[in-house]
Formats: sequence, C-alpha cells, structure tokens
Amino acid sequence: MTKTVILIFVLLALVTPVFSQVHVGTLRGVVMDQSEALIVGAEVRIEDSLSGFHANSRTDERGEFRFDNLYYGIFTLRAYADGFSPGITSVEIRSNVVVRQHIRLNVGPAVAKVDVATSPDVLIDPQQTSTSTRLGALQIDHAPGVVRSQDLYRLLGTAGITTQNNGLLHLRGSEDGILYVVDGVPTRDRIDLISAGGFDQDSIRSLQLITGGFPAEFGGRSGAVAVIQANSGINSNFAGRFSGGVGDYRTQDVGGSIAYGWGNRFGIFAAGSGNRSDRFLDPVVEDNFNNRGRRRSLSFRADWHPTNHDLIFFDLRVAGTDMRVTNNVVQEQSGQRQTQRLRNDAESVSWQRIWDADTVTNLVFFRRNYTSELSPSLFDIPITATQDRGHTRSGLIGSYSRSTRGHDIKFGFEASRVRLREYFSFAITDADIADDMEISDAAQEFTPENPFVFQDATRGSYAALYAQTRFEPFRNLSLSLGIRVDSSNLLTAESQVSPRIAVAYVVPRAQTVIRASFNRLFQPPQLENLLLSDSPQARALSPFLEDTDGGARVSAERVSAYEIGATQRLTNFARLDLSLWQRNFVNYADPNAFFSTTIVFPNTVKEGYAYGADVRLGIAEYRGFSGYASYANGTIHQIGPVIGGLFLTDEFIEIGEGTRFVPDHDQRNVVAFAVTYRAPRSGWFMTFGGRHESGVPLEVEDDRLVDLMDTPGADLVNFERERVRPWTVFDLQTGWRFQRSDRRSLRLELNLLNIFNTRFAYNFGSPFEGTHFGHRRMIGGRATVDFR
Repeated sequence: MTKTVILIFVLLALVTPVFSQVHVGTLRGVVMDQSEALIVGAEVRIEDSLSGFHANSRTDERGEFRFDNLYYGIFTLRAYADGFSPGITSVEIRSNVVVRQHIRLNVGPAVAKVDVATSPDVLIDPQQTSTSTRLGALQIDHAPGVVRSQDLYRLLGTAGITTQNNGLLHLRGSEDGILYVVDGVPTRDRIDLISAGGFDQDSIRSLQLITGGFPAEFGGRSGAVAVIQANSGINSNFAGRFSGGVGDYRTQDVGGSIAYGWGNRFGIFAAGSGNRSDRFLDPVVEDNFNNRGRRRSLSFRADWHPTNHDLIFFDLRVAGTDMRVTNNVVQEQSGQRQTQRLRNDAESVSWQRIWDADTVTNLVFFRRNYTSELSPSLFDIPITATQDRGHTRSGLIGSYSRSTRGHDIKFGFEASRVRLREYFSFAITDADIADDMEISDAAQEFTPENPFVFQDATRGSYAALYAQTRFEPFRNLSLSLGIRVDSSNLLTAESQVSPRIAVAYVVPRAQTVIRASFNRLFQPPQLENLLLSDSPQARALSPFLEDTDGGARVSAERVSAYEIGATQRLTNFARLDLSLWQRNFVNYADPNAFFSTTIVFPNTVKEGYAYGADVRLGIAEYRGFSGYASYANGTIHQIGPVIGGLFLTDEFIEIGEGTRFVPDHDQRNVVAFAVTYRAPRSGWFMTFGGRHESGVPLEVEDDRLVDLMDTPGADLVNFERERVRPWTVFDLQTGWRFQRSDRRSLRLELNLLNIFNTRFAYNFGSPFEGTHFGHRRMIGGRATVDFR
C-alpha cells in the first residue's frame, strides 16, 4: 500500500503544477447581434427549471457576462435586450474548467419574460453517470418549516432519505454517512442538531444530493454527498433579506443576509440567524419535558477576482447551540436539568487559477473546529454525566482539471491533521432505578464517590489522492472512471484503494438514460467520542464481550456499492428516476446513543448488507405548478459482533460472532411528496407535502418487550412485528408575496407541520438510540423582506 501511495504522489507531481478540489463550475460568454456586434446591458438568466435554481447577470461594456459557483449539469440560458427578440440556448457544466458560451440575438420586438416549458434537452442529462437530486431556490424557499435549525434536514429528507430523531439521516443502509461539500470544501464531521450547527437556509444557493456513482474526488463518507453552492456577492448590487418568525412552543426565529459586489472584481455575502424553541429536540416522552434550546449562526464569504485568470474565495462560518437535555418522567420529577453547549467554526481560503481555456487549478486551505460540553445538575437520576470534548481538522485539498480530446480529466489530493481531546465521567445516583433500567452491575460500581472518569488526547492524519476522467468512447455512451486512495492514521493506520466506475447510455428516441455504477467507499470512524469508544475502559463495560478486556478496535467502514438505474423523460416538464442498489459493508458504522441523551458513541458491527430501490418523479414548474414524489424501499441486515461504543445496560439482544440481526435504522418503506403552486399575478403561493415511514425495529429481548408494553407511548408500537408503527404526516405552507417594486418585496407565510396532529415515534426503547417522539402539530408564521 505504501508503494502505491508513493507512486500516485509521484505521478501527480509530474502532471500537476498546482492542486485543488473545487466542485463548482464557471460560465463566461458574450451576447451579440447577428452582425457579431457586442450588446451592452443585456440581461442574461441561467436556470434549472427542475430544481428551481436560477441566477441573473448583465453584460458589461465588452458585452460579456459571467456566472460562478454552478453545480455540474445542463442549464437553460436566456438573454434579453431592448430592440431584440429573446435568445435561448442550453449549456453544459461538466467540470471546473471554464465554459464559454456565445448568445446571438435577432433584431425584433422584445417580449415579456415568461416561463416556458422545459426543453427535453435540459430536463435529462444524457452524460450524467451519477444518481443525484438537485434542490434550488424554488424548493428551498417553499419547504414548510417552523424551526430554522431543522431546515437543512427537512430539505435533505425530500430526496428519499430516512429520517430519525434530532436531524439524523440514513440513506441506503448508511448511518449518518453524508459528506457535505460547501464550495468544494468537504465536511466529514457529524452535522445534526446534537453535534454541530448546520448551514443556514439563507446562505444556500443550491443543493445537489449524490446517492450513487460517486466521482473519485469525493471520499471519507459512505452514505451520500451533499454538494452545497453558497450564495455570493460577486456581480451583485446591494441586496439583502431579513426575516422573522414565531410559532408554537414559544418558537422565535430571526435571520438575515446582505450581499454587495464591486462589479465582477470583488463581492461579499454575509448571513446570520438565531432561533429558540421550547421543543428544540425530539423528546424522550410525549410530555416534552425540559426541552428548551437556542442556536445562533453567522457566515461570511468574500470573492475576489484580482485578474481575469485568478479567483480567491474566503469563507467563515460559526455556530453555537445551548440546550437542555430532554427528560423522562422520573428525571423531570427529580428536577434534573442537564445542559449541553455546542460550538463550531469553519474557515477556508481558496485560490483558483485559470491557465487557459482548458486548464484550471485550485489550492484550498481549510480549518474546522468543534467542541461539546455536557454539564450535570444536582438532581440527576439515575445517572449523572459530564463531558468536555473537541476536535480540530486543518489541511490542504485540491485538484488539477483539464479538458482535452473529449476527456474531462481531474487529479487531486487532500492532506489534513486532526487534533482530538476528550473528557467524560459518569456515576450512578440511584441504584433502584438503575436496576429497573437494567443498567449492568459493572456500570453500577461507579458512584458519585467513585465515578467513572476518562480523559485522553491524541493527534492523527488523513490523506487522500484521486484521479478521474469522463469521456464518451462511443456515441450515446458516457463513461466515468476513477481511482481513490484514502489513508487514515488516528488510532490505527488504515488505508484503501477504491475504484470508481460509472456508465450512462442514452436512448435518444425514447429520451431514456440508463446508468450503472460500482464504487468502493472508505469511511474512517467518527471523531466524536472516538477515544472513549475505542478504550479498554469502555470495552470492559460492553455486554457484547465475554472474558476479554479489549478485543478489536473501532475501524474504518468499508463499502462496496452497486447500482443500476434509469432516467426517463415523461413530458417536457416531468421526468422519472429509478435506481436499484446494493451495498456490502465491512466494519459497519452504527453509533449508539448514551441512553436517551444527546451524546453519541461510535461503534461498528463486523459486517452487513443492504439493498433496495429508489423511485422519484420530478416536475419542473409549469403554469405555476411544480413538485416531486419519491419512494424508497430498503432492507438492512448486520452480522455481529458489535465493536466499540459505550454500553451500560444488559437489555440488548444477543449479538455474538456471526449473529445476524436487523438494525434499528431498517426503515423498509419511505414515501415523500410535495406540490407547490405560485400565482405570478397575485403573489399567492402554497406548498402541500407529506411523508410516510413504515417504522423501525425495537432490537430488544423478549423479556424487555413485556416491560415496554407498560411504557407510556406503547400504543405507537406494534409488538407483534416488534417495530414502531408506521406514521404519516402532512405539511402545508401558504402565503403571499407582495412586490412593491422591482427592488423590494414583502413575503408573508404560514407554516403548518403535521396538520392532522398525528402521534408518532421515531424509535422506542432501542438500546442503540433510546426513545424519541416526533412533533405534534406545529404552527408558525414568518415575514420576509427582500431588497436589491
């Protein structure tokens, strides 16, 4: 393996003058008339009608326009100018090599700028070998929501992802394995309500979720890739947005953003938000005890184009969460008031160099820092706990991109250092209640006078190299090939060579694209609480080990992912996507929660497999209507033993060597849909959507089932099937947009979540996740002012 890594480093050094890994495209062009005279001041609009993404530009004194931060795909490009008929064309963005497109306008009467049916050449991408879902301004602005801190997870949930409590997401058998990529910079750490602040809705320009056929440039996570293009102030007049909202559970929300650009040379964008709620997390009992929390966030981005060939980006994001740990009935009666404090910040500086029309390089420095503190209270029962942990990632990432002879070639690397520290302690405060909860005898030996204490710190590294290419060996056939080498050296040295193969074949007459892919994926263990989970102290308490004080270490997850699928154009504004997939896991990552608290400990299961099907119908905006409907079916099996984690109870099913079992995120059926209507004249809009999930297994022994039957909320469980009962909720957003002028508008909206007040549980009595109940009906209102 060492020789392989060294060889690839040498090859990259020979062919690559500079490196980077920015997964964004740039479009440049000119608008001219039929005599090729340049047109100054023409309005140019780029759009993806299926996702609702759009952006505007205007030609300068040289007749040139420019669009930055574009995701990969096919877009519609429209141009308007006084005295000319509108021009329309399609443009393809395949890599971060700059694409140049000229638009010619005919002399003639100008017409109103109205939406037209989507061209079939834009609705499907015949060269796209990955399976992905794109969300633009239309879906982002019209997704029903009351609590801003949950907006990102609700958006991702529209793509067939299985939801869980507190923003945890599962996709194709993976437990929270989403790689977030913001303007080309990957985030491999947990992003959920209990780990770190997510990304503000106001700062997201577009979002693409890749679920199969991953390019080699993406690695370190095994579930999916969420490519987020952030808003920018370049080429923008002074513009902004301010919003405020209130809702049930004393929910209060404020947010805003401003953007300003000094032509196409320099631009800034800043966004901030704050929210608080008395139903901040998903509670462990339906009474919603001690569930207060608040979150603040701030993001800042600067774009500087010192020359026509150089682009420099600076990005800063900070977020903080203060919340109480929700109680059960006994804890509430005792007066328990545990609190948790989360802080995270991220910084990056990127330099992109355009060497010629076919060659682009970038260099990115990044830093990520996360801290978490759990504070006990005087009346904790039956266990009190303290935590103070944090970790920092910093390093360089990059790639060299070149388009030549029909090939889009890309080489890249990442090198980062990780610093990790942990302090954790716990003690049993009430032995009788601990017995009722089946806390093990070994754990009950730790009392307030003799607490369990763990403290450690370490440093490690992560490195990756990749090479990839996309080309068309035959007519109508697109092939993506890549290889990636990952190496992690934190607790143990691990590495993997991962081939990436994806193919797409288009049947032009039928407007059908057929895809197939094979990916090898590598995911190092999550850093949150890793030192404790991997320690001999934790393993000595594990109910899955006998006559041993150690056993195997928590190792990287390794996945072989297979997929076949197709995309079919149904009409000029609708398409259907179908995927059949299977994934085989070794060292299956499946973290466990510390009882029903907000602390999650990483552990792995020796092996497992998952298979299923995804179907999605997408409808581009047509006569004011747009929407989607998705169905996901999946089956998951794991094979013991369980390695790592921190388990203090004996209530688990027997999971030994070779034991086959169904994990607690085996959600067999998920259905989601939404329909949006916008009336352009009156400004009225409405979105109606819904979600159905079939319920997860309990994963407890038979004698424990009897105890759970007497637990409040047990009517939400089917004990014959040993699963949480299926649940279905419907949401609604409606409101008006008042356009005072081309420069100012006011938007008033009403959001209703879980319209019919359905009771449901995400999980119930699970030894790995605990018990968490979904939200009842929530009503909220919001006012938004936009100006430019």
